[in-house]
Amino acid sequence: ICTTDVGTCTPEPCSCPTSRDPAVEWGKKTLMTSDGTKCWACEKRAAAAGIAVDDDSGFCPNSPGRCSLKRSCKCESSSDTKRVMRTKDGQKCWTC
Repeated sequence: ICTTDVGTCTPEPCSCPTSRDPAVEWGKKTLMTSDGTKCWACEKRAAAAGIAVDDDSGFCPNSPGRCSLKRSCKCESSSDTKRVMRTKDGQKCWTC
């Protein structure tokens, strides 16, 4: 899990925690240390309600605000991070 402390970052690839509050989500930021090393941190931001996309794809949507109700979906690109969000009626859904 990436750090959530302001002003610090995690030097190895990591993911952000899942917020228990559906109105807030953790967003991953890529940063650089003072010596130029890439690192990551998580910051809180207001969560937008997701719009569930119902299709037969095995991939999670990567369009802003779109998500899949299929927990098993995967990110099509290895550079994307799968994360959970909620629909406006509170259902968990996944996006990249």
